[in-house]
Amino acid sequence: MEQPRPVNQQRKRDDRTDKQREKLQRRLRDRYHNSNHPPSPQTSPRNSHSSRHDGNNSGNKSRRRTSPRSEEIEEDPNIRRKREVLSCIESPEVTEILARSAHLGWNFQPSNDESSPNMERSKIKYEVTVSTQGRQPSIFDSDTETQFELTDLKPATEYHASVSAIFENIRGLPSKPSSFTTSGCEPDEPSMPKCAQKNKNFLVIKWNAPNDNGSKIISYILETDMGISGGGFNEIFKGSQKQFRYTKLQPATKYSFQLKAVNEFGESTYSTPMHCYTSGTVPATPEAPSLKEAGVTQLELTWPPVESDVTRYILQMDDQTNKHGFKVVFNGDENSHTCKNLQRNTEYRFKLLANNDQGDSCPSEIVAFRTKPDSPQAPPKPTLKGKLHSDYFKVSWDPPRDNGGATVTKYYLEISECQDENWVSYYSGPDREKTLNHLRPGGTYQLRVSCQSIAGISPPSDVSTFTTPAICPGKCFQPRVHGRPKANLLNLRWGPPAYDGGSAITEYSIEMTSADNDIAKEVHVGPATCLDCTVNGLLPGRCYTFKLRAFNKVGNGHFSDPLEVRTGCGPPEPPTELRIETRLLSTTVWASWEKPYCNGAEITEYRLEKACEQNVFSMVYCGDQCSCEVRNLLPASEYQFRVQAINQAGSGPFSAVASITTPPSVPAPVSNLQLVDYSCDFLTVSWTEPKNYGCEIIAYNIYIGDGPALHLGNVNEYCIEDLEPDTKYRIRIRAVNDIGEGPFSTLLKAQTLPLPPDPPKLECVLYGHQSLKLKWGDNSRPSLENNQYSLEMEDKRGRFGPVYSGPNMNYKVSKLTEQTEYRFRIYSSNDSGDGPYSEVYKFATGKAPPGTMKSPKVINITPVSCEVQWQEISPLQEDKIYYHLENDYTKVYQGPDTKFTLINLTPNTEYRVRVCAVRLPADDSTELIGPFSPGTTFTTSPQPTGSYNADIKDVEESQRQPMPDELMILIFVVVLVVCAIILALLLASYS
Repeated sequence: MEQPRPVNQQRKRDDRTDKQREKLQRRLRDRYHNSNHPPSPQTSPRNSHSSRHDGNNSGNKSRRRTSPRSEEIEEDPNIRRKREVLSCIESPEVTEILARSAHLGWNFQPSNDESSPNMERSKIKYEVTVSTQGRQPSIFDSDTETQFELTDLKPATEYHASVSAIFENIRGLPSKPSSFTTSGCEPDEPSMPKCAQKNKNFLVIKWNAPNDNGSKIISYILETDMGISGGGFNEIFKGSQKQFRYTKLQPATKYSFQLKAVNEFGESTYSTPMHCYTSGTVPATPEAPSLKEAGVTQLELTWPPVESDVTRYILQMDDQTNKHGFKVVFNGDENSHTCKNLQRNTEYRFKLLANNDQGDSCPSEIVAFRTKPDSPQAPPKPTLKGKLHSDYFKVSWDPPRDNGGATVTKYYLEISECQDENWVSYYSGPDREKTLNHLRPGGTYQLRVSCQSIAGISPPSDVSTFTTPAICPGKCFQPRVHGRPKANLLNLRWGPPAYDGGSAITEYSIEMTSADNDIAKEVHVGPATCLDCTVNGLLPGRCYTFKLRAFNKVGNGHFSDPLEVRTGCGPPEPPTELRIETRLLSTTVWASWEKPYCNGAEITEYRLEKACEQNVFSMVYCGDQCSCEVRNLLPASEYQFRVQAINQAGSGPFSAVASITTPPSVPAPVSNLQLVDYSCDFLTVSWTEPKNYGCEIIAYNIYIGDGPALHLGNVNEYCIEDLEPDTKYRIRIRAVNDIGEGPFSTLLKAQTLPLPPDPPKLECVLYGHQSLKLKWGDNSRPSLENNQYSLEMEDKRGRFGPVYSGPNMNYKVSKLTEQTEYRFRIYSSNDSGDGPYSEVYKFATGKAPPGTMKSPKVINITPVSCEVQWQEISPLQEDKIYYHLENDYTKVYQGPDTKFTLINLTPNTEYRVRVCAVRLPADDSTELIGPFSPGTTFTTSPQPTGSYNADIKDVEESQRQPMPDELMILIFVVVLVVCAIILALLLASYS
């Protein structure tokens, strides 16, 4: 089977082809540089073919060679440089290659040096050319994108893609083409199978091979409905042949077939079902055709299908006007036919026959149908009869020149306003003239007429246009007030009159009448586009009357109904005679003023504002009284006051500003009272000097709790002594000047420090041969005083030195000597200072276990034994040393020797041994076991045949020390196990 070609396989070119291509490109570049004509860009094969075709049809069979100087046109050097840059585009990269699509991407980076032309990358467009063998190249525009998605490709086909860069109609040379091959897929949908031969009981079905899409078609699958209408399809054939003989069928039966193809990639979709009948008798007599639709020059006939094998229907028509008899007008398998090019209002006769391979059926019953008469032509357009009036006129019209073969029975007159496409039926009847009443003066009307016969309605006639004379406009609607009327102005709005008299409104006029007099005054005249106006210069709270009328080119219309409007109230005038007076307190003043003129509305409230040094006014009073008391002022400060009146119309202007300076007073409260320093018996506080309010501060009074005041001079810091330790105090201060004592400052809460703490009890919780872990205090109840602890140890000279200082309540003293007594003491400290030393505590270290031994050595290795040696450790003081030897983590020896022989080993087996030292104190205390040495791994040698017992005997004879008890027990157990196995085998053989 043919394998599909691999994806992305590059087209192979030999050296000769590459050299010819490079030579051609070099020749194009030389022509481009040496000629004044700009070289035409490399075109695709499709464009080249078109240009050759156009040249052959130009009519110039012989071309006269002219002089190069007469054809040379100098090219702009900038354009030439741009074209060179555009020709440096790289070959596109092909990715995501599928059966029918592929993705192209390319990179183009114009040079940015000074000699290169300035080209914006966003304006560079690209053109993609895709070609394949035996077809014209396809050209696609990619705009400014540097990637393009190729679709609708043919599977398993080699393509060549190149890219050209275009900038401002300057086209560069195409890039070197990139070759790729699309992948294969399942076959295309097969075409509908055909019936090549048929009989009463078999059918021969043939079909054509579809496109295999890169993989040879393995087989075809043919399915049929088994002659059951509406049933499912069942497979009847699967193979590589392109025809199938379907036998054992029923005569005159309809069978349906569908086909699909299969290759290595999968199955195609099913073909369009094919329907076929087996042979039988001639068809039954069909029913007579019926008329579906009759026209002027055509008749559309239809007939029901015959329930038998029918390959075609034969329709015959008899035109009695030419007396030729019945002639065939349709021969096909459809169930309808339209007979065209007939004469209007004429009768035709028809009969129908059915046909199959056995012959024709009997003809159906003869039927007759008549074509319709034609519609009449459009009548002439209406004409004016008499004179035009403002609200009516009379028109008439003539009959059409061609009535379509039938008498005209009715006329339709339609009317439409000018520039309005909605036509309205105004009259229908046999008369040919009509008076149009109730028309709009100055209106333009369009009229058209159409006629009707038994064949239908004719097209409308040409349009006639009439315009009635105009009159004066009608009465305007009453104007309306826009918004709320103000004190001295108001806004009026209005709409156009209901009737403009048939002529456009040109202007509007408004007349005003005041309630004080009956003299009308025109206050506005404006164009028709202006439908509002503002009337100024009115008095507050007055009643005015307004009337409106409209004008057109004929004249003015009637006034509208009068509109009565009352102007709004105005804000009051500013208050006068604003007076500010001081009272007994330096923080309070009294303000009063006179009531102003209200301007048509009662004053509802007054607003009094004050300002200090920054001249920023703030409201201090709002009410309906003409006087008020202002409190909470600062002593010895200058204030400015102003007042305004308010009514329902709004706020009036402010009055003139009145100024006053308040008298001096006691100092302000002391601020920023804070604690500077503290101890267990004193507190130092400081503060910031407050405002003196016009009188200098001479002293301060300090209050501690509820006790008497401490009198101080003009200072800003003071130390309070002789206080109790660990006690809370409340401190306040007041400033004093010649006027009196100021208010209290904010309360300062302070606490003295506690006394230094007592030393804790020292304990030894864990001891070793080189370290002691000491503990003091209670870890379950941590100190709330943030105590610090200092631990000291006595040296060899009898002097104590620090070994730890910190908040922890335990410490491990390391790097000590074994079995030695040490002396310790401790003291605590906090923010108040260091506490006293504790008593001296004595603690001693223990004995050290032996150190880590080196890895043991294994010598004299045989298949069943070996000798293990290790390093000897010197005795520690008066204590003895002995050793533990382990083989695969099992103790095999314990004693003072430094070597041991292992026996009863398995040949060619890996073992691991390690050893540790054990210190046995002389005072019969607990043994001290040292750490095990690193393990030594060894493998016994292989065992020759028949030498096992001999080796054991040699080892036993060479061994100098007696066999240990453990080893004897092990050998005894092994012998028992071997005997038990032999006995079991013997019993099994006898049984």
